[in-house]
Amino acid sequence: MTGWSLWHKLSDHAQEELHLYSSAAVAFGSFRIWSRAHIQIPVPFPPSAGDFTILAGDWFKLGHRRLRRVLENGHNLPFPDCLLINGRGWNGNTFTVNQGKTYGFRISNVGLAASINFIIQGHSLKLVEVEGSHTLQNTYSSLDIHIGQSYSVLVTANQSVKDYYAVVSTLFTRVSGPAPLGPTLDFTSSVFQARTIRWNLTASGPRPNPQ
Repeated sequence: MTGWSLWHKLSDHAQEELHLYSSAAVAFGSFRIWSRAHIQIPVPFPPSAGDFTILAGDWFKLGHRRLRRVLENGHNLPFPDCLLINGRGWNGNTFTVNQGKTYGFRISNVGLAASINFIIQGHSLKLVEVEGSHTLQNTYSSLDIHIGQSYSVLVTANQSVKDYYAVVSTLFTRVSGPAPLGPTLDFTSSVFQARTIRWNLTASGPRPNPQ
């Protein structure tokens, strides 16, 4: 079996002091809505061997009241202190997969200020859904996910059996670290990626009312 460990990167001057972070003003999580057993809604791809949810976003040491005062005084938010992935810091998540099988990943940027880049070391990401709508199934080496966006991808564990990094990094900032880097300063590739995303107009059309 192959293990994918989540790793994150910030700019050189950011610090990782998770024990000092203040509590967020609100909680966030994911909802999974499944088809009824006797009414299967068709989707334009075969069932995956498993589904994983990744909620990634920036995090500030300042409490939400102080951040609010910063905005009310006409200033921009400071640079985030770190990224959290499913509420955890560096190397805090591991996904175990079986070689040769395909898995679904639902990735959401739940941050306040930073766009992020998502990459799984040595693997391709087949985009199948954006914001709940099926898309033409293009394949990417990494994905730029902006604030509030949610993407669904299919990933096939087709490499040799070992551990691979799944990396979430801030976008359009300089980063450093041992894990593979995303195109953090490449505006051109980010714009090109956005232009390649198209709805799949033949999928998930009108269906009979199950009631």
